Amino acid sequence: MKRINLIICAALLALAIGAPVLADAYDSTLSGLLGNAPVHAEATYADGLWTYTYTVTITGVTSNVTGFSVGNLPVYSFSDATSNKSFTMPTFNGSDSILWTGGSISANDGPVTFSFKSVYKPGIVNCTLWGSPLPSGGQTLGMVPEPGTFAGLAVACMGMAGTLIRRRISR
Repeated sequence: MKRINLIICAALLALAIGAPVLADAYDSTLSGLLGNAPVHAEATYADGLWTYTYTVTITGVTSNVTGFSVGNLPVYSFSDATSNKSFTMPTFNGSDSILWTGGSISANDGPVTFSFKSVYKPGIVNCTLWGSPLPSGGQTLGMVPEPGTFAGLAVACMGMAGTLIRRRISR
């Protein structure tokens, strides 16, 4: 049984420190007072950076779109934020969200694309489409604290392996 635990732990550690998944995608629909807006989110990995891209279809909104935000609760830094419309691009300011503002896009002017780059892996976070003053919200891909999770897994596996080795030596 001890040998099986050690093998399982070693396999989990190998997965944790192995090569990252090179792409991820997530489709969702933002809903609320602004209406329903499908979002296609993609995260692709190249040259040590993840590029996050959000394509928001705004044909189902009831008011002009004035902003878009992606949750950033771990307050991770990001760079190279862009949009294909006239939004103010966010810069990292220690905020708990990445927020594009200052636009005014009607449903006839969609879809809208937003993007940014980060060293952090994708996971599921909250996001909001803004239409003064009406929001629609849901979930999408965003930055998550993945490196810390893997570090904790590695420490736990090393501790378990150390315990098993000490027991074997004491016999």
